[in-house]
Amino acid sequence: MPPLESNYSLPLVIISIATAVLASFVALELAKSVQNSRRKGFWNVWLWTSASAMGLGIWTMHFIGMFALQLPVSLRYSVGYTILSLLLAVVASFAGFSFVYLLRKFHWVFAGGFIMGLGIAGMHYLGMMAMQMEVQMRYDLNLVTLSVVIAIIVSTAALLILMKMEQGVLEERFFTKAITALVMGAAVSSMHYTGMAAVTFTLIQSTPASGPLDK
Repeated sequence: MPPLESNYSLPLVIISIATAVLASFVALELAKSVQNSRRKGFWNVWLWTSASAMGLGIWTMHFIGMFALQLPVSLRYSVGYTILSLLLAVVASFAGFSFVYLLRKFHWVFAGGFIMGLGIAGMHYLGMMAMQMEVQMRYDLNLVTLSVVIAIIVSTAALLILMKMEQGVLEERFFTKAITALVMGAAVSSMHYTGMAAVTFTLIQSTPASGPLDK
């Protein structure tokens, strides 16, 4: 069967990108609290708070982007997969941030970015699995791979920025964090929409029930 025609709601696309930018900025702001609270013993609380803000922001952006997709079929979401995708986004962010604030070594940032990127990509495709509708989803492996690579690059870049802030190399000015958040938000959004472009939706062909004339 031919693939279903789909389009996007532009307002929701814009809101999803703005959400990713805001989440990135909040995570950068909270990262400052992690540094300042290190001596007071509350840094682990702020670490989880920062990671949760980042993970929740990316997850929210993802689902707003999915709501922006308009398909000519009824759609609902699996609660289980939806919750799992949220947890994965938060845990992946925490794992990545931990490489910066616990190990505090430059080369570990790349390992953290790899793990965080895989987690964010996994969140995206778990979110896709949460979509319940009478369609079959086929994925373009090249675009799927590209979306994972983008997620890893974005995560690594974010952790490198946090590392430079931790070391005092990068000044924590509003303008610097705003520009960084814009770049990160745009990059996260590009990962999401690349992943969405990787899937083709086709209707599941149902077998007609047999009747008297079929015998």
